[in-house]
Amino acid sequence: MAGLDVVVTAAAPGEAPKIDEVPIWDVFDRPSFTMPFNVAGYPAMSVCAGFGEGGLPVALQLVGKPFEEPTLFRIADAFEKATPFRNSRPALV
Repeated sequence: MAGLDVVVTAAAPGEAPKIDEVPIWDVFDRPSFTMPFNVAGYPAMSVCAGFGEGGLPVALQLVGKPFEEPTLFRIADAFEKATPFRNSRPALV
């Protein structure tokens, strides 16, 4: 992370599943894009980056340096303010 303020990656392999389609032990069924950063102790957060074909959210993950949470929060806040996704909600069906 030398020379970087934040790393941007995918937060999940696709759009969010419908809540009634999530198995109880989903964490073992789908790949986790957040796990490497959790285990390594890097602060990370997911922010909405739009909506998939099914109308459900897709997210990107912002990863900061250890103990640099304030920088991570500022970058996430700036991204959300600069994009229209923050005020959008999926349709309730």
